[in-house]
Amino acid sequence: MSRDRRLARRPDPEKTLSPGQESFVRGVIAERQAVEVLEAFGKAEIACIPMKGVVHRRLLYDDPAERFLMDVDLLVRPEDFDHAATILEELGYAPDMDWRARVTFGRWKEIPFRRADALTLELHRAVSTGNGARNFSERLFREAPPGMPPFDIPHVKVMTPEQTLAALALHARDHGLILEAHQVADISRILERLTPDLDRAFLLAREAGAAFTLALLLELCGHEPPRAYRPPKLKNLRRALLNAFTRPGPKGYRPDFSAYHLRFIERSWRLLLHGWLLRDDLSESLLSQKEHFLFEFRALLDLLHKRR
Repeated sequence: MSRDRRLARRPDPEKTLSPGQESFVRGVIAERQAVEVLEAFGKAEIACIPMKGVVHRRLLYDDPAERFLMDVDLLVRPEDFDHAATILEELGYAPDMDWRARVTFGRWKEIPFRRADALTLELHRAVSTGNGARNFSERLFREAPPGMPPFDIPHVKVMTPEQTLAALALHARDHGLILEAHQVADISRILERLTPDLDRAFLLAREAGAAFTLALLLELCGHEPPRAYRPPKLKNLRRALLNAFTRPGPKGYRPDFSAYHLRFIERSWRLLLHGWLLRDDLSESLLSQKEHFLFEFRALLDLLHKRR
């Protein structure tokens, strides 16, 4: 038996391995389970797009173990979502239908599935919330190229660098510009290694309502956006408020409340950023705020309940 397979079979690697070994093991497990699921989807003729870390670890890093994986993200068309969920259950996954999935994002974006020997698998019906993101997701299935090894499986597609940048901008927009450090590193590596057509990337992001966010992410990674998409420094009110109340760093633009390290303040700030500062279109913001408002409102109720 190969070393990869021996390590991948360990049920609880984080308790016995060093951080580097853990990252390696998680990557092996994630790739194995992604291939298993994608092959099952292919047999059922369900189109699917693997996203983020499970693709980036091979595409952007010399050593795939450098890219730590938290979960596996797969995108399917909304009309195929229920069929795909059934196949996951046949493979031994159970949907994690907590309140977050039932009340908010589960109906519009994604539901996590769990299995004992695998990483959490998030099944997405859209890249992000909002009509622009749903239209962008539909466009991906029409325009994304076929997958490369090990994802060269029937009905599997993988995003181009330009599509990936737009998708990451949508993800950052939904999370109030707060990212994981490895997601910021992914953006830097895309810019440095894949030389994407930034005009094309900004066109896609603008149509989805995330061009302002993409410009900020490029600046965060030390790259100038194309002149046509460069946000004004202080003339733009959104940009001025962002400069005043956040601090850019390896995990995006984090709220700068030096005297108040309260989780609820950070959550409220993220909601404000998502709802106004980062949206390129106010109507698009209003269309998708319901899910995020419910999520944050429930988080506040949980916080109040714990303090009793």
